[in-house]
Amino acid sequence: AISRAPAPAPVAPPLLMPPSARQMDEGYWLGARFEASDVQTLSQLGIRVVLSAVRLDDDTLLALHEAGIRQVNVFMGDTFRHADVILAIDDQYPPEQIFIHCTHGADRTGATAAFLLVSRHGWSIPDALYAVVYPSERDVEGLGHVLQNLGFADSQRHLDQETQLGRYSLSGSGVGVGGMKARNERYARLVYTAVEAMQGDRI
Repeated sequence: AISRAPAPAPVAPPLLMPPSARQMDEGYWLGARFEASDVQTLSQLGIRVVLSAVRLDDDTLLALHEAGIRQVNVFMGDTFRHADVILAIDDQYPPEQIFIHCTHGADRTGATAAFLLVSRHGWSIPDALYAVVYPSERDVEGLGHVLQNLGFADSQRHLDQETQLGRYSLSGSGVGVGGMKARNERYARLVYTAVEAMQGDRI
């Protein structure tokens, strides 16, 4: 008799990821504003709660509800807000089940990620902010000025060896171009208010 090799197991097609989606080493998922068509992928990734720094459309909200994924608004413009809400969600869900997004997945998403790194994972404030910054010369320099104004002198020089500039930004994660910026007063305000939240002065 002729022996037949077993048929190869079917290979699942790769997931079509939501815009700018990437996962931090700590488990959190970061990304941009997404649509109803992305919700199935979020469910397959094991996401159970979405933190929205910007508004989602009604179709997307309905799709999340039907998928059993909780959605929580933490709207913020150029001021970091809702720190207590973010921490409460982090208390209720493991990081791997939390998806954080804003419009592009850069500034407000980055500030929220940095806040969690400091508040929940023991990172220093400079290291956390440098991990989410857009690793352009202009924004790295701008962040350095902000940190110096806050009393973190020579912060970049003392970066933890494990911290790479922009490792959790879009650019550093390889999912796009961008990250948290610090190039003008409006962007800097988000950084200043995020640091206030990290230090316990929460809005």
